[in-house]
Amino acid sequence: MFLSDGQISVAVQELDRIHPFWGTSYLAFKLLNLEIGKPRRVDIAGQEKIILDKYYNPRPQSKYYYVPLRGSGPKNRWVNKNKYSTSGLQSIRTQTFKDILLHPNEDEWAWAPKYVTKLKDFIVLRQQGRPVDIFYLAVWMFRERNWEQSAQPEDLVKYFIDEFKISTSERNQLFETTIPLQATDAKSIFQDQKITLDELTNIIGRPLDAQPEKGGTLAYLETKGIGPASNLVFEPADRLNLITGDNGLGKTFLLDVAWWAFTDDWASLPAYPLPDLLEAEIIFQIKSESRSKEKVSVAYDWETQKWPPREKVATIPGLLVYARVDGSFAVWDPTSLSALTFSREQVWNGFEKNINGLIHDWVNWQFRDDKTAFQTLTRVLERLSPSSQSDLGILEPGSPVRVPNDPRDIPTIKHPYGNIPILYVSAGIRRIITIAYLIVWAWKEHIIRSEIRRTEPERRMVILVDEIEAHLHPQWQRVVLPALLKVHEELSANLQVQLIVSTHSPLVVASIEPVFEPKLDKFFHLDLAPANLLGQTVELTEKEFIKQGSVNSWLMSEAFGMLPPRSPEAGDAIEKAKALQTAKVVTQEEVKRISDALLKYLGPHDEFWPRWVFFAEKHGVRL
Repeated sequence: MFLSDGQISVAVQELDRIHPFWGTSYLAFKLLNLEIGKPRRVDIAGQEKIILDKYYNPRPQSKYYYVPLRGSGPKNRWVNKNKYSTSGLQSIRTQTFKDILLHPNEDEWAWAPKYVTKLKDFIVLRQQGRPVDIFYLAVWMFRERNWEQSAQPEDLVKYFIDEFKISTSERNQLFETTIPLQATDAKSIFQDQKITLDELTNIIGRPLDAQPEKGGTLAYLETKGIGPASNLVFEPADRLNLITGDNGLGKTFLLDVAWWAFTDDWASLPAYPLPDLLEAEIIFQIKSESRSKEKVSVAYDWETQKWPPREKVATIPGLLVYARVDGSFAVWDPTSLSALTFSREQVWNGFEKNINGLIHDWVNWQFRDDKTAFQTLTRVLERLSPSSQSDLGILEPGSPVRVPNDPRDIPTIKHPYGNIPILYVSAGIRRIITIAYLIVWAWKEHIIRSEIRRTEPERRMVILVDEIEAHLHPQWQRVVLPALLKVHEELSANLQVQLIVSTHSPLVVASIEPVFEPKLDKFFHLDLAPANLLGQTVELTEKEFIKQGSVNSWLMSEAFGMLPPRSPEAGDAIEKAKALQTAKVVTQEEVKRISDALLKYLGPHDEFWPRWVFFAEKHGVRL
């Protein structure tokens, strides 16, 4: 068994107050068996390097060691391998601890007489009397050692003492050998598997020369001084994130800023600071599979009137597709590290060398020898098709045709009444086949580029969709989001998708009741906050996803805040009828007047009628 990541994290924090001499040069001297008062020739620098390479080198390909011991000085623990070995430790040996060592010439070393007493004085003066805690030093240095199943916390201390030949005098005067109270239970300090590099990165961070991790998804997004609110905080889930809210409260704004956080590029106009506010800032966190916790903060540059390019980030996003409500799209591929923005016409007809276009690729895929891309497109279209109750049925490609005044072969969609060229399909079908094509195209292009670069394809994809219900019939709105949740299954068995979707439709929200998982999904609502001294503002709130059952119940829920699903006139008439039913004095004329209004605006089978008919007849009005 191995030391747990939690215990390693505690050790890193505790070692912060200990001087690095104890975990490097001191141990090197012990392993070299230095004598007291009798200098001899030893390769101290070589021995120190052996220790650094063995215990402080979590990323061997990096130019940096990680040394958790500090005592004083800069907080940075990642130290340059060459400089630290040749100058940092040399300075410690020859200056900081010169009184405890004899060093008559360049290569000869020995312990000075009474070196233990002098080291103890150093502990009193420089470490506030705190001795070196062997347990925490052992946890860090032996984090990759496979311990016996019967191992106890005390075994770490004993192993350290034996490994580095710590004398009884040194142990008693310089070191703390008791086990910390929080580590007395072996079950809390050991785990079955060795800590991974990703888990260790979460504890110690990354060196300056580390390559960015790939496959990032959005874990945190905060805006200050921009958009509809002075401050918004969005902490999305790993899989589905559904955002509701009235027009003008910031759903599109939130998706646009999320896209910028991923790509350092705006899909449309950049977010502009609010008037009268001196600071504008975006804070975000792109999370890899290692659960990196590094946040990036970018402040608006008033001098250049731009959002400045960000510095190197620890994680770059996976494959991204953004379907905007105006019909435009944006795509990001980590193999090219570039964001491409396409108008609706460019997606269909092609744009320079960036994309051949839906019409060209559809026909090309359909008739090439390798039909993998076309088969994937066909399956994705089937996934995203309307419900079986719809008159349209499954979105199935037909044979291409020529249309007047167009030299191209035009794809078709099979309708119950014949094959229709996609140039003439409805707005709803047009949007869905465009989303299907962009997802398949982005994935296929990513596979090709990964093969050229000889890298593994991404395992994570992010899809952003603004107003997913746009142009769709209610029957289609009931199935499109659950279908989109499973589209990745048609691309790759190893692909995971994070969805960030906005909607105005209670049908869309109701459709995810059977598939919503609180551990993977979140439900957000944008609303006007109560007025304060600064006026009224917008707030984004994560809501508990409580099943409402019917679409009508969702419509009247907090997410949409509607009155019963009737016309405004019918709703007004019912409210007046309810008020009359609770009045102390009721006249036949008032009942007749309200009844006439109800007859004018309510349907014959409205659920309010039984209640009103009984009341009206009681007051002499027959309906």
